[in-house]
Amino acid sequence: MTTNTILHEMMNTKTVAEFVEYIKIRVQTSTQAWLEIAHAFAEAKEMYGSESDAFRKLLKETEFSRATANKLSSIATSKRLEKYKEKLSAVHSWSTLYTIHSLADERFEKVKEAFALDNKEVGVAFITIRKLEALFKQKVEETSFKLYATIKLDEEAMRGRLFDGGDYENLENLLEQIQTTIPYLKVIRTDVDGKIESQFQSKIVKYIDTIGRQQLLESLNTAISKYPHKKGEKSSAKFQRLFKMSKDELLMMFNDSPKEAFEYIGGTYDQADVYNQAVAKASKWSESIADKVRSSREAYYAANNIIQSVSKDVTLKNEQQYFTDMKENNAKKSEKYKLMIQSVIVEEHDKAA
Repeated sequence: MTTNTILHEMMNTKTVAEFVEYIKIRVQTSTQAWLEIAHAFAEAKEMYGSESDAFRKLLKETEFSRATANKLSSIATSKRLEKYKEKLSAVHSWSTLYTIHSLADERFEKVKEAFALDNKEVGVAFITIRKLEALFKQKVEETSFKLYATIKLDEEAMRGRLFDGGDYENLENLLEQIQTTIPYLKVIRTDVDGKIESQFQSKIVKYIDTIGRQQLLESLNTAISKYPHKKGEKSSAKFQRLFKMSKDELLMMFNDSPKEAFEYIGGTYDQADVYNQAVAKASKWSESIADKVRSSREAYYAANNIIQSVSKDVTLKNEQQYFTDMKENNAKKSEKYKLMIQSVIVEEHDKAA
């Protein structure tokens, strides 16, 4: 029975807490679980509605932005990714999967050709964002579309979550309005938000592993201390005697299933607690970046008013140049009038003589 089947059998029966637990467990498992997380968000979005309080609560408790949840939902419902799911099974980055899903048909044809997606005799495709960028790093074809303006987001502010899910949503709504109401206009998006979100989630995964290993070591020390050390016995031999396996084998078990490893040595692995600790550490990392951003630049002035400042400087310089020119012109005119008056005086004097 597939994960999808299980999810659909539980349709309309799960609470937000159950979705939260499902997603948290898979974040802890490995990056291969992104597709399962994507299906969970797609189902929750369908069940509750993307604008519902329940869906907002789900996003808050799993630390996912709305933009990321929407992209993950797109991955889950992508016919393209479903068709090539076996070939793409080695793609562990959800942002890479989303990029593949979002490619225009003509570009995806190039991906299929480059990575032999239609060739059954070739194994799985190891595709990364860099490989895709290299594939399309060619001379841009000349088109009638020309650059009019550029929208740039402060990357550090994004990492610090000062530019949050609500901001992403507002930006997407504005871009959607622009491209649907203004004719002959093309909006080109990047995946910078996906990369930033992926970094944050990767931090959580890293901290989950670190915290879990620390707790496993503490449980090991507690378990070992209960048994006396035999004279002349090496630590590795005592470990083997007590647990019937080496420390490396236990760590391999931990990598496959932390809960099983803890239970094997008589310990307890609290998944929810480990996840919450990991999120707290990742949030602290994010907040430290936010503090640096706040102390170094203002949210609106640094991004937008710098253009106005440059404009003001240009205007001021133009005004200064105007008055300088006017002063020079007036001086020239004054000299001209002076010469004319002198000429008239001389002429009158000659007549009188």
